[in-house]
Amino acid sequence: MELKIISDSDVCSVCTLALVRLVNGSHSCSGRVEVFNNGQWGTVCDNGWDYSDAAVICTEMGCGNVFEQRIGGFFGQGSGPVWLSDVQCYNSETTLRHCNFQGWGQNSCGHEKDATVACYRRIKLENGFNACSGRVEIFNRWENTNWGTVCGDDWDLSEAAVVCREIGCGDAIAAKGAAYFGEGFNWYPVLLDDVNCIGNELTLTACDSKKIEDFQLHYKDAGVICQSLVKMVNGTNSCSGRVEVFFDGQWGTVCDDGWDQSDAAVVCREMGCGDVIEAKSGAYFGQGSGLVWLSDLQCGSYSTLRNCNSKGWGQNSCGHEKDAGVACQLNIRLVNGISSCSGRVEVFRDGQWGTVFDDGWDLTDAAVVCREMGCGDAIEAIGGAYFGQGAGQIFMGSVNCVGNETILSACESRRTGMYDHSKDAGVICDPSLRLINGHNPCFGRVEVLYNGIWGTVCDNGWDLSDAAAVCREMGCGDVIEAKSAAHFGQGSGPVWISDLQCSDTDSRLRDCKSGGWGRGTCGHEKDAGVICKDNVRLVSSTNSCYGRVEVLRAGQWGTVCDDGWDASDAAVVCRQLGCGTVLEVKNAAYFGKGSGTVWMNNVNCFGNETTLMSCSYNATPNRCDHEKDAGVICGSVKVLLRVEVKTTLGVDPNTAGIINKLSEEIGKKLQINGTFSLKTQNDGNIFHKRIGAAP
Repeated sequence: MELKIISDSDVCSVCTLALVRLVNGSHSCSGRVEVFNNGQWGTVCDNGWDYSDAAVICTEMGCGNVFEQRIGGFFGQGSGPVWLSDVQCYNSETTLRHCNFQGWGQNSCGHEKDATVACYRRIKLENGFNACSGRVEIFNRWENTNWGTVCGDDWDLSEAAVVCREIGCGDAIAAKGAAYFGEGFNWYPVLLDDVNCIGNELTLTACDSKKIEDFQLHYKDAGVICQSLVKMVNGTNSCSGRVEVFFDGQWGTVCDDGWDQSDAAVVCREMGCGDVIEAKSGAYFGQGSGLVWLSDLQCGSYSTLRNCNSKGWGQNSCGHEKDAGVACQLNIRLVNGISSCSGRVEVFRDGQWGTVFDDGWDLTDAAVVCREMGCGDAIEAIGGAYFGQGAGQIFMGSVNCVGNETILSACESRRTGMYDHSKDAGVICDPSLRLINGHNPCFGRVEVLYNGIWGTVCDNGWDLSDAAAVCREMGCGDVIEAKSAAHFGQGSGPVWISDLQCSDTDSRLRDCKSGGWGRGTCGHEKDAGVICKDNVRLVSSTNSCYGRVEVLRAGQWGTVCDDGWDASDAAVVCRQLGCGTVLEVKNAAYFGKGSGTVWMNNVNCFGNETTLMSCSYNATPNRCDHEKDAGVICGSVKVLLRVEVKTTLGVDPNTAGIINKLSEEIGKKLQINGTFSLKTQNDGNIFHKRIGAAP
């Protein structure tokens, strides 16, 4: 076997690598200690296992100092012989085999006492979108001071695979060069160049490479994107759900014993989400399957869930009814849309919100945003600052998503050199909330989309605060009334949520506290409903059915420009407000000038839409001033007809049967499209004998 020696200090770690290994750890420098003897791998008994013993392993493996020595089969029980027991090292040995011990295989230990160790890693990923992506940085082991980066020349998936394995992540997804995740600090050197891995190495420094110390090559810094070994399942968006971890070749869940905000915060950081909102327990996001891997976690400030203290992998008696979950803040938002599932796309990075450049922006990219937001399918990908221009930095451009990404940050993109907010990208997604059986989109039975299925909300605890969250999410006005007992009819499918506790700051119903998804016992006779104020109103008249048209958007009322404003557009407003038909279309601020933003311009309705916001229009800030504010007069036209009938002598035309027959015939003859009534006189009759000529 041919070995390349990078420096004298590497001789031990390279040569002894085949005689000791760490198994089932959270990264290459942690795990169950196994040693090779007499042609067979075996474990070490934890009798007498202490910090000095663990330190020798860390040195032998070329890792950093001891982070923690662990006992009791923390990383799972091994197999084969228990080779060593009662190991006594003095922290000066270069290999575990040089320490004192009872002798090979001379002990009565079982694998439930397998010794383990966690050392500090000498590799890390920086500036990525989660714990398994970022710029590759290695500890400067040659100088034993500070960190440095790796040059991305000829950097490919073979090298990325070694990094992913060493860092404790899954398979390599992408190898990134050209400082994709930003340039390293200018006081860091670039430490390795021309790295060439076979792919089966345990550490990057074991690969063939050239050792350098260059401060000018950071524009070539290498990075990786690896599969994460933690995921959130059945959540309401990409940053919420049941916590699942990958260990020993299979996914399993986490028990909620001792599960708290500190533990949940680690998951949020590891997944690249924002701050923790809430640690969820009691299978809030549904019960998982397979093994319950972890219990009694004590995370503190650890960077990954796998590094936290716990009882050990698979060492618990929890059932899936205690599966832990988490709700984290999203690092993406939609701004200035007509609902919570539409708007200008903004992403959070480096402590601030920024926008996305629309070059190459398409439905595939929009679909990732919709999925990340917990909305339905993407309806439209919109550029040109359709939802208004943002402010601050533009963080992403030339976005190129495959379509199966869970977050936009995981897509290929350009990250620098964009300054024109007139090209800010936006999306319109199918909503994940709807109101059914009302006479407009701001009234009705509340239904939510979860796990791909529409279901209802139980009215247990349903109040104005909960209903207000629905009104905000739907882009409607203030709440008028919270309805219960299936006021708008009984729904079908699951009753998804019960016992909601929404606050004034919850912008979406799914962000509110509740009893958990699908866990209530309500029937559809308790389906909740809501009545909100509409998001369209007519202003500056004495009648609510005529006036200046104003629309509510982003929580503010604004007007509509009269460019292209016609009877088809006005008809939608009249129908939406329940005001009958269009009597007259008004332009040029006929009902006075409004104030605030002119929200809509060049409105183009077919006439059959249920809301004005459903019509095609231009939402970009335009040159329309308020002297062009659009208006409408809605109402109904009353036509009075005098009807004469001839009857046979002795027949009374005021009997119920004849009146009904006459009404049917009148409707047919006059082809009346609507309702009409026959006028009753003071004596209760409709028909009277005519005296004299008709007026």
